[in-house]
Amino acid sequence: MLAVFWVVYHFVDTRQHNISDAVFILALVLPPYVAGRLVLRLDAARILALRHQELVRAEAVRGERDRIAREMHDVIAHSISAMVVQTAAAQDLVRSDPARAERALADVAATGRQALSETGRLLHLIRDDADEMAFAPPPGLAQVPALVDEFRDRGLTVELRLPVPLPELPAAVDLSAYRIVQEALTNAHKHGADRTACLVLTRDRQALRIDASNPADGRCGDGSRLGLLGMLERVSLVGGTLDHGVDPTGRFVVHASLPLAPA
Repeated sequence: MLAVFWVVYHFVDTRQHNISDAVFILALVLPPYVAGRLVLRLDAARILALRHQELVRAEAVRGERDRIAREMHDVIAHSISAMVVQTAAAQDLVRSDPARAERALADVAATGRQALSETGRLLHLIRDDADEMAFAPPPGLAQVPALVDEFRDRGLTVELRLPVPLPELPAAVDLSAYRIVQEALTNAHKHGADRTACLVLTRDRQALRIDASNPADGRCGDGSRLGLLGMLERVSLVGGTLDHGVDPTGRFVVHASLPLAPA
């Protein structure tokens, strides 16, 4: 537009021009130029916002997938592993001790029914955005003795030490502590050398500490390690620390520290 005006004033309109002509031309040219620049900036901001929204959505999807995978492993894996171990024991006893084999198979059936129930509840929670179907409260430290009794019924000898009385814990720490204990006992049941485990929970002003150990069988690296990964994720979510490995005495130890206040 400026080039057109320059051609017109230079070659067509040969009258003498002054500053008013320049003001007139700028009044015609500047408003659409400024409007165009504003629209360009707004469009760039819109594209940036869309990209940010896509990143947030992708991160939310990833986080939800990790949560589902963690919950599926915590809720289902220990039940299935217990069923496999009990079924193998029943196979060994079916001829020599039919009564014990029958009890083992009854335990398998009970564990399977519990796993089905927990799977259904978990799937409801996954599909229920409003959390309207979460009738049962999430497990916590108060349910650890019942969990230990379940593992004892499956043949795992557990030495349990809990703080008395049970402390009041934040909801996230309470659930994480239960899942960590569950996974530690599952690992001891599946990979322990002599079906024994020691579980000690202590609490001080700063943190809840979980110490679990069992005799190692020399095959600590044979599993999928999803259980340890799930424990690490849960500990990280509440800002805690997790250490695990075989100590000099040949025991596989897990030490988790869950802070009681956000770090």
